[in-house]
Amino acid sequence: MKSIHMKIGIDMDEVIVELLDSVIEYYYEKTGKRFPREDFKTYDWGEIWGITMEEAIKIAHEFHDKSTIQDEKPLDQAVESMSSLLKENDEIYVITARPIKYRKKVEDWIKHYFHDSPIQVISAGDFYGNTLTKAGICKKLGIKVILEDQNHIALDCAKNNIKVLLFDKPWNKKLEHENIIRVSGWIEAMKKIKSMKSLE
Repeated sequence: MKSIHMKIGIDMDEVIVELLDSVIEYYYEKTGKRFPREDFKTYDWGEIWGITMEEAIKIAHEFHDKSTIQDEKPLDQAVESMSSLLKENDEIYVITARPIKYRKKVEDWIKHYFHDSPIQVISAGDFYGNTLTKAGICKKLGIKVILEDQNHIALDCAKNNIKVLLFDKPWNKKLEHENIIRVSGWIEAMKKIKSMKSLE
């Protein structure tokens, strides 16, 4: 049977990396105020913290400036699953909306866990004023499936006929679209990818 190779887009934060837990801890150390993960029904951290979006972005930048690879833990089964995809010769593109100045940090994190693998890191402009969105990047590169958690990004990709494996989070509970498949985590995502390959 012929092996099917796929081009797969994967978001960084909350799909590969448990970013929110680390940021919650950083905010607690900074302010003495702790907000449980369940409070984050929106990914607008400023709304949860009772500050402006600009202030929240500043805190996020502070965290990224100070964070190390050890501060950003991978999601359960993320490394194992991505390694399995690489062994199957799938092309993996980590498409992140983190500011481009943190691209090397993302690349260093990927290299730490995946060594000299051919994973490509691409900076998207969904939050920071660049012109190419994740949907635009996927269309340009011929990526037909993306693993994502953010509402507006997932919906934009879905509307552009890109299949979205949506990682279930408190802030995306209401999102639905025919091209969006909700998954509980990496184990379920891998089953869906396998199923998609069988239909190719």
